[in-house]
This record gives sequence, structure tokens and C-alpha cells, in this order.
Amino acid sequence: MNSKSVSVRGEAQENVFAISEILEIANALSHRVRLGIIVELFTGEKSFTQLVDDFHLGPSTINSHLRTLENAKLVENFWQKGTDYHSFYRLTPRAEKLLEMLGITPEKVKEYKEHYGNSKT
Repeated sequence: MNSKSVSVRGEAQENVFAISEILEIANALSHRVRLGIIVELFTGEKSFTQLVDDFHLGPSTINSHLRTLENAKLVENFWQKGTDYHSFYRLTPRAEKLLEMLGITPEKVKEYKEHYGNSKT
């Protein structure tokens, strides 16, 4: 199946998301917690434990949301060795490109956090 890339305005372009990718991304961002995770990771990488603590949700719930974001290629998991191995997450270049296309800036993220405070769920 041939999938064409389209811009937000609908014009065919190269190096823009294909329609199937747009649907996958839209599904991944359709939940408030997943959107909140993207916002949190916009400010820098976070450990799995930090995300569980930040969102006041169980590990299995956060894990499920992270898997959805990983499947959409918006976040990636990596391991960092310290006294113990820790699982960390960060935005992918795809997510950064999407945020740039949407005009999301650090200032907008700050406004979002001030508006929603610690209520991320």
C-alpha cells in the first residue's frame, strides 16, 4: 500500500508524516496522561520511577502508556548505569519534530504546567 505524506494543510510534501503515521500519533496523544508524559519529557529525560511518582499512578499504568508512546515512536527507552541500572525515557526526534510543527515551545510547556499544576491525571 502506498501512503502519501501530507502537511497539516493537506499539500503533498517530502519529509512530513504519512497519513498512517498521523493516525498512530493522534491515537498515542489522545489520552491526557500520554500527553502529559510528552510534556514532561519535553523538559528532559526522566526515569521510569520519576514518571510513576510525577503522575501518581501505578507502574503498570505508566508502563502501558509508555508502550503506546514507544509504538508511535514518540519516546524511547534507554538504560543508565549508576549504582544500579535505571530505565529512562526521552523524546525521539520524531516527537521533537512534531512539537516543532505544532509550535510547542518551552514557554508553552511552562504555561501548561502552571495551568495544570501537579494534576497530571
